[in-house]
Amino acid sequence: MYLVNYNPNSYQVLGYLDPSLGFHPTDDGTAYFSIDDDIHAQYSSSAAWTDGKIITSVAPPSVFVVLTQGGWIVDESRQLQALQTAKQAAKDDIDAAVAAIYGRFNPFVREYALREKQAKEFIAANYEGDVPPQIKAVVEPTEMTPKQAADSIIADAQKLETALEELGKLRMQKLAVDNMSNINDINIHRDSVLQQIVTAAEQL
Repeated sequence: MYLVNYNPNSYQVLGYLDPSLGFHPTDDGTAYFSIDDDIHAQYSSSAAWTDGKIITSVAPPSVFVVLTQGGWIVDESRQLQALQTAKQAAKDDIDAAVAAIYGRFNPFVREYALREKQAKEFIAANYEGDVPPQIKAVVEPTEMTPKQAADSIIADAQKLETALEELGKLRMQKLAVDNMSNINDINIHRDSVLQQIVTAAEQL
């Protein structure tokens, strides 16, 4: 049996006690105890449960329900609001995860572009002539040859471009939640995309 706290005029459920859990889900401070099959409510304040209470053997099917004379019915406005909130949260989490990775590279994007440009020009000249400044900048601390440095710069640039391409595709996976109607499905999708983002970032 379930002890249900509700407003007898609006039939709005304010909370309920599931005997198997032994506590009030909305945690209003009310303490409960049971003796055999009887449920007893010990009020923590005079204001607790003053609107009315009933005993029902039918548990609320979800948190998005209200009690009416005809039984439990879905509160569609609450359900829709919770669904929209979950969708936006999933999108925000995915955006934030990718933005954090982009943030590691954005301060140096012009430097990367200049170094890649000079490396391409040096390679196009068959690694001959004056070594460009950005190639020298890699040669000196690494003790690579100019050719090795130029090749390494291009390889790193290609690896970054591939990773950013993958991250961009993964970020767009957030749009899939728009077609979902179940919060659990939304959360599973979000977690899957976030894990794929972590995997892509590990390639950088």
